[in-house]
Amino acid sequence: MKNNKKQEEQRKVEAEALVQKQKDQQAKEAAAAEAEKQKKIKEEQAKVAKAKAEKEAAEKKRKAEEEKRKAEAAKKTQREREAQEEQRRIQAALQKEEKHLSESNDDANVKSYNELLAERVAQNWSRPPSARAGMVAVFNIDMLPNGQVVDVNLAKSSGNFAFDNAAEQAIRKVERFVEIKDVPIDVFEKNFRHFQFSFNPEDLRQ
Repeated sequence: MKNNKKQEEQRKVEAEALVQKQKDQQAKEAAAAEAEKQKKIKEEQAKVAKAKAEKEAAEKKRKAEEEKRKAEAAKKTQREREAQEEQRRIQAALQKEEKHLSESNDDANVKSYNELLAERVAQNWSRPPSARAGMVAVFNIDMLPNGQVVDVNLAKSSGNFAFDNAAEQAIRKVERFVEIKDVPIDVFEKNFRHFQFSFNPEDLRQ
């Protein structure tokens, strides 16, 4: 009886030890599973954080490149605008210079034609006996583009009727100043359609 009781207690102790071992094993396995689970969670979180960081970095880079492109485009536009403005200034300066040269040439041509007209009138002039040095008569002359003189009117007398009359007749005898047809029409309209002509022959100049 005594041996049976010992054996029973021995089996009971062994059974409890087995149960405890199984519980320890289960606890160990559960802890390992939880650790693995936490590991996977942390890995997933790290992966998500990495992806987020990479996305944010990519977005930051994209924005920086976009800003750079915009800045370069703005600089290019500004350079083009400045170049266009400089070109306009140069063009305006050239046009101004061309206009100045054209006007200078026109003035020179007008002076040349006036001198030629004075020469033609002087050739037709018959000096009256009463003409004196320093006498000048000013006439309003109307002319056609072909050089034909259509009207002559005394604008300012020399103070001597014979001189004024002889000068007017000399102008009318020109009839057609053929050289005027070579004058550009705008120059003609500005200077020769209606103009004043001062008659002061060389032999009477002081």
